[in-house]
Amino acid sequence: MKIDQKREQLAPCIDAEFSDFLKYMMYENNEPILWLFGYGSLIWLPNFEYAKSEMGFVEGFAIRFWQGNTTHRGTPESPGRVPTLIEDRKPATWGRSFQLRGRKQINEALKHLCTREMKLGGYKYECMDFHVRGSKDNEIIQAVTFIATPDNDLYLGPASIDEIAETIVHSEGKSGSNLEYLFRLIDSLREFLPGIIDEHLWNLEDACHILLHVKQIEYSYEELDNRNLKNKFLFKYMLSKSAKHNFFLLVD
Repeated sequence: MKIDQKREQLAPCIDAEFSDFLKYMMYENNEPILWLFGYGSLIWLPNFEYAKSEMGFVEGFAIRFWQGNTTHRGTPESPGRVPTLIEDRKPATWGRSFQLRGRKQINEALKHLCTREMKLGGYKYECMDFHVRGSKDNEIIQAVTFIATPDNDLYLGPASIDEIAETIVHSEGKSGSNLEYLFRLIDSLREFLPGIIDEHLWNLEDACHILLHVKQIEYSYEELDNRNLKNKFLFKYMLSKSAKHNFFLLVD
């Protein structure tokens, strides 16, 4: 099918404001389909409906906490750091892909993500080859993802692991602490993809452990373990032999 014919067929299935995404969509069993790839909070908190999801990786890109955040994990006065992807020949970045099926799922997900990632976050979209983990025929999916490049105002850029960890440990936004974001990302990868190693993330984790162990810093947030808690909790991270991330709660 020619590209123009494909777009003409899919156009009624997507709101006009998202027409640029038509080139990444497929048509299957009379339904439009769009795949998304998430390498950050989408792994544990997609916040949109989807038909199915797969774990896997994209090649030629490395994850780096080089993007600033002034809303969810930081403030304009004290930006937090969240991940983006940079081109790199050697590593693969692991994450989770989501299949959106039908007009409702596609439009609702794009509305949510384009606002959060592009309007508020400084990201832009790109299509990548997503390699499905464990597929018998080495399945590759064309998936849209969001990346932050140096030309956006929130971009913080490279820094040492210790400098990035220092920012993460001390930053907090309306969605919670920057530290919580990092730990949830790492714990989710370990849960969904046991055995994988990401040097950047693992080094950041170790650096944050050292800061927390030395300074005994306390943080606060209102949601833990996917339970909506009305009371505000203070939690303190302590090194533990039994678990990497062992939180002790004190009711405020």
